[in-house]
Amino acid sequence: MKTANSSPLVQKGFTLVEMTVVIMFGLALASAGMMLLNQQVNTVRIYNEQDFILKEAPRINNTLTSLLSRADAIRLHENFTDAVQDQNPVIADANVLVAAFREVDNSVTFGIISFETIAGEDLLNYYFFDPTQTAPVQGTPSWTISRVVDDANFNLVQGLFQGTLTGPNAEQITYTISPNQ
Repeated sequence: MKTANSSPLVQKGFTLVEMTVVIMFGLALASAGMMLLNQQVNTVRIYNEQDFILKEAPRINNTLTSLLSRADAIRLHENFTDAVQDQNPVIADANVLVAAFREVDNSVTFGIISFETIAGEDLLNYYFFDPTQTAPVQGTPSWTISRVVDDANFNLVQGLFQGTLTGPNAEQITYTISPNQ
């Protein structure tokens, strides 16, 4: 029998066991989410580390192949000034490549590919040089081939051009191209 003062036992809140189960479930979900986030971050890092080889190297290859396949002659220099003044050519350990192109009117123009550091940034630049015009000025290229090359080393080996480029993560790629002779 119920009296006016008596009420059925009403339970409010959660038991300790229920709270423990919810907290453990939440921790498991958070842990799984952190593992997935960590895996995604690692995947993006690996992809970005290979960006030089996957994106930049093929673009550089197309540029070098296109230029050197049209060149009538090439020469190497240790620095930009020697290249413009046609002094002190070398056959190994060069940072500057000069390609000579014979034009339709039988005149000769030059393309200069120079690895240089300008304002603290390593650049692989291309300069167009017409000897009848004012010589190009280092730091004002016709265009920049790449901004992510950390080092470049050019060599002539048995008449073939060999260019070894080093990327931002110390990856190296060597191009061997036969200039149009």
